[in-house]
Amino acid sequence: TYTLRRASSANQLRPAEQAQRQAVVPADRKRAREEGSKDDGILSGWDEPVKKQPKQKQHPEVIRCSHILLKHRDMKKPFDRNGQVVVRSKEEAFRLLRAHKDEIILNLDGLGPEAKLRKIAKKESDCPSWKKGGDLGVIKKGQIAKDFEAVAF
Repeated sequence: TYTLRRASSANQLRPAEQAQRQAVVPADRKRAREEGSKDDGILSGWDEPVKKQPKQKQHPEVIRCSHILLKHRDMKKPFDRNGQVVVRSKEEAFRLLRAHKDEIILNLDGLGPEAKLRKIAKKESDCPSWKKGGDLGVIKKGQIAKDFEAVAF
């Protein structure tokens, strides 16, 4: 970005310089706005642009994760957390999960997303983590299923 230096007062310029400066200032201000700099007075010149290093996207190696697991009848072990056989279809499980996701995002009861997820997980999740509100704790890359890892990281 460009940084602007400002003269302390317009009266410090001689009339000829002032007229010349007024002709140059609008273009400089336009360029400054385009470059994202702020100017609130008379410009006395441009400093050299400072090159910023591009931000590198960093992916964490370790995260804290919570989830809601809803089993369906086509799973290898179609039993809920109480040992009962699950009768819902895969489509019904996805529909319920989308409804829970919307409920968490909309936050109509004002609990906040984390508290809402914990509440739903304790009530609905078929994962043993339901006792901890769906909290899986701290997980590392490579520690969980690849499809889950792709979403989590």
